Amino acid sequence: MNGQLALLKATPLMQEPNPVLMTVVPSPFRRWAMVAAFAIFAVLLLRLTLISQPNLFGQGFLLAMSVGSAWMTYSTMRATSHGIELTRHQLRTTDGEILADVENIRHIERGALAFKPSSGFTVRLKQRRKAAWRPGLWWRFGTYVGVGGVLSGGQAKAMAEVLSALEQGLLPDHADWSRD
Repeated sequence: MNGQLALLKATPLMQEPNPVLMTVVPSPFRRWAMVAAFAIFAVLLLRLTLISQPNLFGQGFLLAMSVGSAWMTYSTMRATSHGIELTRHQLRTTDGEILADVENIRHIERGALAFKPSSGFTVRLKQRRKAAWRPGLWWRFGTYVGVGGVLSGGQAKAMAEVLSALEQGLLPDHADWSRD
């Protein structure tokens, strides 16, 4: 084991109290494809609202759906401008919003049949957290945190593996690493 850890020499970054172990950023193609899909849907609904002649309730409904889709376009664009960071103590966004604390993690679900976002994973928490949602990037409801959507599937899987190792206490502390 000491031979494996020799590659992990202490660096100035590792001297920080809570260094970033891993960062996953949205895939540019997936991000813009999702934003474009919402934008096109908003434009089509608005056009349908203007050219169709349904009753007043129908036009109001179409207009509300168009505005909702435009809001989703904006929200998705804002949310996916950030990535997800994993530190020894937290899972957070690159702008600092904490998704979950590592000591609050009960289990990580990443199987094919797990309730998880596309190309991502779900973290089951021990204690409830406030519900929140960043379209295309993550969501949190009760004791569940879903990470994924426009993220690269391979990077998200690697982050889930590292998070699982952290949760189980399998990663050594940087103070234990060789300083040769």
